[in-house]
This record gives sequence, structure tokens and C-alpha cells, in this order.
Amino acid sequence: MSERLELIEGEDYYWEGAVMVFTARFHLKRGRCCGNRCRHCPYGNSVQQGGTMRGAEGLPEPNQSPSEST
Repeated sequence: MSERLELIEGEDYYWEGAVMVFTARFHLKRGRCCGNRCRHCPYGNSVQQGGTMRGAEGLPEPNQSPSEST
């Protein structure tokens, strides 16, 4: 069963109209990339960073630099 994270509005997410937008802080707390090209993805998989819909395979762990992942 998945552990539920306590979310703090303004730190882990914010609202943009009716859409909940997760922050980089939330993604780091979560501990892995979901592969959905999130706006604030700290794993280099955001739309702004040229990420692709590829899932978490091949992406660095939170405390690992990209050069260490290969």
C-alpha cells in the first residue's frame, strides 16, 4: 500500500484555476519521477526541459546527478 504524503498548500502545490499544480518540493518529497512531464519536475522530465512521456526509467534518483545515472 502506498504511503500518503501530507500536502501543504503553497509549498507542495498551488491552484491555477481549477487545476492543482505540484511544486518541485512535492516531487522531491515523493522521491521519484512519475513520467507525466510535470511543470516543476526536478528530474529533468518537464515540458519546459524538453522531457518526453517516458516514465521514470533512466532518470536519476533524487540525490544522484545525471552523470551518475548512466
